Amino acid sequence: MARLCQIAAVNASGDNRLAPSALRSFVIGLRRDQDAVTAGLTLPWNSGPVEGQVNRIKMLKRQMYGRANPDLLRKRILLPD
Repeated sequence: MARLCQIAAVNASGDNRLAPSALRSFVIGLRRDQDAVTAGLTLPWNSGPVEGQVNRIKMLKRQMYGRANPDLLRKRILLPD
């Protein structure tokens, strides 16, 4: 909670000289991407299904590393479970 108060204070004051450099760069990034952050927190849709597929493909690649040729990996990725 104290960290959130520090972020709010840095954001409200606009004077970033007193903040630690990591916090300063975080706040600058939030300001730069404010529209995207607001949209991500307020809009009802997200990229969850896509992230799930990416996670599944990465898991299959880890399981099959060094065991099979790319054709078998392609078949395992493209064929449904």
